[in-house]
Amino acid sequence: MVVEYSATTSTTTVAVEEHPDAPIQDTSRVEELEADSSPPTPRFIQDEGTWKKWKWVPYPVRRFCRAGAKWARGPPNPRDHKIEPLLPQIQHAPILLLDKFVPQRKHRIWLLIGYFAVWIVTFALVMRQGLSVSEIEGWGLPSSIGCGAAYWASGNGCGLDGADCRPFSGSGFAFRCPANCASYSVLNPRAVGSQEVIYEPLIVGGPPAVERDATSPVYRGDSFICGAAVHAGMISNLQGGCGVVRLVGTQRNFNASSRNGISSYGFDSYFPLSITFEPGIECSSRDMRWPLLAVSVVFSVVLSLFVTHPGIFFFPIFVGTYWTVGMATDPPSHTNIPSLFSREIGNFLPAMLAAWVMYDKMGIRRTLTGLTAQIEKTVLWLGACWVGALTNHTFDFIPIQRLTPHDLQQQPGARAALAIIILVLLAIVASQIWFFRQEGRLIRHLELYALFVGGLIVCIVLPDLKLRIHHYILALLLLPGTSMQTRPSLLYQGLLIGFFVNGIARWGWDPILQTAYALQGDAQLGSPLPTILAPIIDLVSNSSGSNSSELVSSITFSWLPPPGIEYDGISVLVNDVERYRRYFTDDGDLSNDAGGNNFTWTRKGPMEGFENEYFRFAWMEGSSSEDYTKAGVWNSRGEWEDMAPGPSRVRVRADEFSMIYPNPPESTTAIMIVFHGLGDNEDSFATFARNLNLPGVLGISVRGTSPLPTALFSDELLDAGEGGMPGGGMAKHFHWGDDLRLDSSSSGGNVSSGKLDQDPGFEKARSLIMNRLFGDVLIAKCGWEMEDILLFGFGQGGSLALGLASMLRAPATSTGRVEEITDEEEKNTRKEKAFKGAVSIGGPLPTSMVPTISSRAKAETPILICHGRESEAVDEDAVELARDEFEHVKILEWKNRAAADDGMPRNRDEVLPMMQFIAERLRSGWS
Repeated sequence: MVVEYSATTSTTTVAVEEHPDAPIQDTSRVEELEADSSPPTPRFIQDEGTWKKWKWVPYPVRRFCRAGAKWARGPPNPRDHKIEPLLPQIQHAPILLLDKFVPQRKHRIWLLIGYFAVWIVTFALVMRQGLSVSEIEGWGLPSSIGCGAAYWASGNGCGLDGADCRPFSGSGFAFRCPANCASYSVLNPRAVGSQEVIYEPLIVGGPPAVERDATSPVYRGDSFICGAAVHAGMISNLQGGCGVVRLVGTQRNFNASSRNGISSYGFDSYFPLSITFEPGIECSSRDMRWPLLAVSVVFSVVLSLFVTHPGIFFFPIFVGTYWTVGMATDPPSHTNIPSLFSREIGNFLPAMLAAWVMYDKMGIRRTLTGLTAQIEKTVLWLGACWVGALTNHTFDFIPIQRLTPHDLQQQPGARAALAIIILVLLAIVASQIWFFRQEGRLIRHLELYALFVGGLIVCIVLPDLKLRIHHYILALLLLPGTSMQTRPSLLYQGLLIGFFVNGIARWGWDPILQTAYALQGDAQLGSPLPTILAPIIDLVSNSSGSNSSELVSSITFSWLPPPGIEYDGISVLVNDVERYRRYFTDDGDLSNDAGGNNFTWTRKGPMEGFENEYFRFAWMEGSSSEDYTKAGVWNSRGEWEDMAPGPSRVRVRADEFSMIYPNPPESTTAIMIVFHGLGDNEDSFATFARNLNLPGVLGISVRGTSPLPTALFSDELLDAGEGGMPGGGMAKHFHWGDDLRLDSSSSGGNVSSGKLDQDPGFEKARSLIMNRLFGDVLIAKCGWEMEDILLFGFGQGGSLALGLASMLRAPATSTGRVEEITDEEEKNTRKEKAFKGAVSIGGPLPTSMVPTISSRAKAETPILICHGRESEAVDEDAVELARDEFEHVKILEWKNRAAADDGMPRNRDEVLPMMQFIAERLRSGWS
C-alpha cells in the first residue's frame, strides 16, 4: 500500500498495489508498453553524442579517458586533510603557556614587537663583532676579498706578456677571507700547462715538497688567494681569517700537494707572477656566519613553537631567513658591508611581494591555517626551510652546479644525479596526486601544471635563448603542489621556501631565459682552431765551452691560413701567458714577407737547464681571442710533443691512460693495470706492457696523480725513471702519493737513493683507480669485474698495487671472527673481494692502505713481490707485513745483481718466474 499526502489540498490518496500476476486492465498502460517495445540503445551509441568531435579516437582510449577523468574528480565526499598532533599535550604546551601568561591581544602584540627587536639587535651585535679586524703592523687594515680573487686573469686576460697584471713582484697587501673558500671552484675548465682544472679550486703550487725546507709556500699567480691561504694553513676554512699576500715574481716548479682539505695542482715550469704569504702574521679576524646562523635558528624556533597564526609565523621566518642567508651564510660577492646591504635591500622588496603571493595564492596560508602541531611544524616546515636556505652547505655534495644542458654534460656525475632527483620527484608527485584527489582538487591543479608545462615548452623553443631553471623558479613551480595540510607537504613546502630564499638572497632575480653568451662564461666557444705545422727546432749544445749566456736554442712555429676572413690574427700562449699576438695584413696575405705566418721562441743557456714549456694557439677576431688549442710541449730535452686535438679547455684529459689492446681486441679476457714508478710516466710502461704481448690481455698504463718537481732529480734520473727503467726519461715525471715527504732518516732529496718517504699516502691514487677507472668505466660501463683485473706496479707503483689489493678483502663478522665461505658461496663472493693477482717490483705494502679493523680477514688476492737481496724498501719487516696481510704471497729475490737493486727484471732468469706467476693467474680465472 502506498499513501500519498498533498499539503495544498489536504487530501490523502490511498493506492493499493496490484498483484504482479493480475491481468492488465488499464488500456493506456498497454499502449505505453507497446510504445516502449523497441530494444534498449547500446551503451556506445548513448555516448556517441558526447564524443562526436572525437570519433577518430578509438573507443578503448575514450573509455580509459572517461575512467581517468572520473577517478581524478575524487571521492563523492571529498575531505580536507588536517594534521592531528602526535602527543597533543606536549605540542599544545607552548600555546597553553602563552594563553596563561599573556592572555590579552594587546599584550601579545607588544611582546611580539619586543621579540622582533631583540632578534634584530642580537643579530646586529653579533655581525658587528665579525666586522672588527685588527690592523696588521706595516700593512694596515686587511681588505676583504672574495673566495675567487686572484692576481692573474684567465686565458689572455692579462694581455700581452701579462702587462695588464703588473707588477709581478715587490708588492702585496693585507687581505681578509670569508669562511668556506675551500669549496669555491671553477665552473669551466681552466688550463694549467697540459692539465685541466674544473669543479675544483684553482690552486697551483704550495709548500715545498721537502718539508724541512723553511721557505714560504709559493703559488702561481692565477691561484685563488683565499683557497691558497687555506691550503697553506694561513687561515681556517671554517672561520676564514686574514693574512698578508706578497708578489715574488717569476718562480718555477710549483709543487702539488693535498693539505687542509684542498688538493693543489703542480706545474713543472716557470710562471712570471707568483705569490706567497708572510709568515707569523698576527691578525684578529673571524667570520661570524655560524654564530649569526645560530642566532636566527634559535629565534625562529622559539617563534614557531609559540605562534599559531599562519601569517605571523610565515613572514617573520621568511624575513629572518632572507637576511641570514644574504648577510651571513651565503652572501654574494661584495667589497664591503654597505655595498652588500644595498644589493640585498634591492632584492628584498620584490622578494616580499613574491612572499605575499606565495602565502595568499600558492597554498602556504592553506597549509598553515589551523595547524596546532607546534613541534611537528617546527621540525618539518621550519627545519626543512633552513635546510633549503643553506643549500650551499646541505646540498653541496650533489654534482650539479647549474641546471643547464652544458653543465649537465660537462660535470662528472651530473646526469646520474639528475636522474636520481627526477625519480625522487616522481615519487613525491605521485603521493601528492593521491592527496589532492582525496580533497577533490586534483583536476584544478592538473590544469595549473599543464599551463606551467606549456609555458616551459614555449621558453624552450624560443630562438637564441636558453632556459635556465634557477632556485627560485624551481620553488615557484613546485610550491602549488604542497597546498594541503599533511606532514609531507609541510616538509616539501619548507624546503621550497628555503630554496627560494637562497636563490634570491645569493643570486638575485636572474632571468629564466638567458642568451648562450651569458651562460657560457669563459667556456670554449666552439670556434675553429689553428692548424700548427711541424715546428723547426734549433738546439745549441755547450760542447764547445762557450759562455752559457751566449747559447740560444729556438723553436719556430708556422700554421695554415685561417678558415675565414673574420679571423684577422693569431695569439700564442706560452706557459699560460700570452707571449705573441700578430694581426695579418688587411688583404689577408700570409706570406713570409708579411711576417704573419711564423713565431719563434728562444731559450738561453745550455740544454741541461731546459724546462718544459707549454704552447697553445688561437685565432684572433678583432681584439678578442677564440678557443685555444690544447697544449703542445717543448720538453726539457728539446723535443716537441704535439698537442692533442680539440680546444684546450675540455672536460677530461684522455692522456691519463695508455691502452694496449690484444690482437684482435675482441679476444680480451683479462685486464692488466700497470703503474709506473716514482718520477716516470705512463708511456714507458705502456711500452713494457706491449712487449709482454700477453694473449687476450688488455693493458692499461696509468699516469701518476701528481707531477714530480724536477728539482728532486739528479741529471741521470732526468734521463731514466725510477730504477733506470729503459725509456723512462720522458718529458714529464709523476708520482702516486698525496704528498712528497722526506723519511725521518733522510738527509737529502735524491729520488734514486730511496730517501723520499715510501708511504706518502695514496688517497688520490686510490680514488682515481678504484672510483674512476674501475667503478665508473671498467665495471659500470664495460661490465668487467674485479676478478678480471691483474695489477702490476714498479717501485711506488708497486706499493700502490699492493695497497689496492690489500683494501679489497673479505669483511669480518660482528663477533670479530673472519667469515668463512662455503664452496657453494665461494664463486659468487670471491669476485667482490679479490683481484686476479698483483705484482710489485721493489715496492712494499704501504701501511696507510692497510685496513685498521683488528678482526680483518687476510686479503685473498695472490701477490708476487720482487726485490733485491738487500733491498732498502722491501726489507724483512715489509715481507713480514705482506705475509700478515695476504693469504697467498710469493717472494722473488733478485740474485745476480747489486744487493740493493730493486730495478725491473733484466734477463731470462729474472723474467721467467714473474711470467710464470702472471700466466698462472691468467689461467686460474680466480672465479
